[in-house]
Amino acid sequence: MTPDRLLELYDRISEAPDAVSRLRRFVLDLAVRGKLVEQDPEDESVLDRLPAQAHTHSSADLPKGWRQAKAGELLEFQYGKGLKKSDRLESGPVPVYGSNGIVGFTDTPLTSSPSIIVGRKGSAGALNISEGPSWTTDVAYFIEEPDFYALRFLYIALSTLGLDALGKGVKPGLSRTDAYELLLPVPPISEQHRIVAKVDELMALCDRLEETHNTREATRDRLITASLARLIAPDTDEPTFQSHAHFALDTFPALTTRPDQIRSLRQTILDLAVRGRLVEQDPEDESAWVLFNQLKRAKEEAFTAEGLRKRPPVSKSAHELGPVQMPKSWAQATFDDLLVIVSGVTKGQRVFDHDAIDANYMRVANVQRGFLDLSVVKSIKVRVSDIVRYRLETGDVLMTEGGDWDKLGRAAVWRGELSNCIHQNHIFRLRPPSKDLLPEWVALYANSAVGRSFFAEASKRTTNLASINMTQLRSCPIPLPPTDEQRRIIERVDELMGLCDQLEFSLAKAEAGRTRLLETALYEALKNPHQKTAKRHDASPQRTREAGRAAARAN
Repeated sequence: MTPDRLLELYDRISEAPDAVSRLRRFVLDLAVRGKLVEQDPEDESVLDRLPAQAHTHSSADLPKGWRQAKAGELLEFQYGKGLKKSDRLESGPVPVYGSNGIVGFTDTPLTSSPSIIVGRKGSAGALNISEGPSWTTDVAYFIEEPDFYALRFLYIALSTLGLDALGKGVKPGLSRTDAYELLLPVPPISEQHRIVAKVDELMALCDRLEETHNTREATRDRLITASLARLIAPDTDEPTFQSHAHFALDTFPALTTRPDQIRSLRQTILDLAVRGRLVEQDPEDESAWVLFNQLKRAKEEAFTAEGLRKRPPVSKSAHELGPVQMPKSWAQATFDDLLVIVSGVTKGQRVFDHDAIDANYMRVANVQRGFLDLSVVKSIKVRVSDIVRYRLETGDVLMTEGGDWDKLGRAAVWRGELSNCIHQNHIFRLRPPSKDLLPEWVALYANSAVGRSFFAEASKRTTNLASINMTQLRSCPIPLPPTDEQRRIIERVDELMGLCDQLEFSLAKAEAGRTRLLETALYEALKNPHQKTAKRHDASPQRTREAGRAAARAN
């Protein structure tokens, strides 16, 4: 493996997922298989240096002159020794190692030999090198440098064994008994030093390739962020907005290399929708304020018809709609103005057999952001009256009360997928009182950044959890377009989300192709590890961008 060969590989697979990290692993794999540098028949064997208990043998996979044996026959994983934090220094001549690096210093070493420290508890299998005296704590092992191994080569060989995968338990622990069963190669010492030098050279090149890749991705992210930010800028006039929109749609496919970038586009589409920027307003549409009054009366009638207790009015939200500038034909309302909101049935309540019935029920896990996941639907035994009160109807909007931070305020529309289905108490049911309020509009707003920002501000939060109560949900502000405009917006959103689906499909297809190319390139390099390339390919960011655009067009 030469720098030219590595550059050629990178030039072919630079856009593949984890390309550089896979190249690093590939280089290390070549190193311990004797395929990174050429062998020298004059190199001195290390057989006479090996421990007497080492049952070494040759292998068809290793070069002539190499041997291999079990790690336990070659090395001793020595236990570290506890050292209280109060006995550690902030600086000193001897580093103190924990399971994954230096955790302090001391004056007295546990070993004066250069060593490799192997994580035992916590960061099981993590490796660190100490070139001089060191102290290893009781959460790690240390391996003193043998005279038949160059310390850096031993580190490389150990790093290819997958020691971290041997960790067991809730707080992973590495048993040296398990590690002792793994095979380690033993090349001639002179070749070990040549291998280490070559690995250093190629890893430095990988560092530069990774920096180039990260710079390119950062540039893409800035371009995407700037393009999407221009679309939702509050003071943009219509001609300028259209210009920005065309630019974003034209350039986004070529810039997109990761799923999270498409998620940003989807969120921007929702934000534009709730700002009234996706479709033009029609002056022939009936005023949304007329619709507002109709819906408010219909909501009050539906509330009474369901036999719900009258609730005190909610205070006007200080949140309002933030920086959103609604079209003049829209009205601003609250969820409480427009929707009949109820919480669901509580699990664990006592139900007598004579009054019991089984029902499907929606849980928080079923309600995702914008869709229902019905892969697992559970049943619950409830009272017959609960079926009447909590049965879902086509057009209901289901919204999660909270839980983990990402679960807060997720909304999806129920379309009658199951019969006799209710919802649990951690899910709110929002029912439009009239067909003039589209449930898709309510869910779209709730899932947009504008709606989510309200829930984030209004919710009760802990470190990882968040929840909203009925009062907070009722006070949530919502923009109300005329019914016909709601319908046009939903149709436009569906169209653009379809384009996002196509982008995701193309991205997945391109990633699969690049992954196959990566596997092929690595296989070819493995077959011809010392092949010299006649021409060095330029792996510059410009060339990579052009290749990416060509691939995007091809897909």
